[in-house]
Amino acid sequence: MRWIDAMRKAITDLCSAKSGKSFSRQDLLQYLEQIKHDAHVSPEAKTPEETMSYYLQKLRDKGEVEFVDYRGHYKVIGGTLALMLSERERGKRR
Repeated sequence: MRWIDAMRKAITDLCSAKSGKSFSRQDLLQYLEQIKHDAHVSPEAKTPEETMSYYLQKLRDKGEVEFVDYRGHYKVIGGTLALMLSERERGKRR
């Protein structure tokens, strides 16, 4: 699995668990540490925190997340992430 895909899955899982669209950088880092072996994420990240920051910026540039504040809080706002989250929410209601 590529890092961008692992990030999207982790963000979707975190937001879905909270029934919202917001997540924190710390929660995401902890979650990625837990799933990285299970998800078979490519080993390109020698420093997971920096890699996560890089991909959060990529997701921001793609219009999928926005920075809410300077304390590490983010919100899903569109793109692939919003679609994944809405599909997950529809699945919960069934």
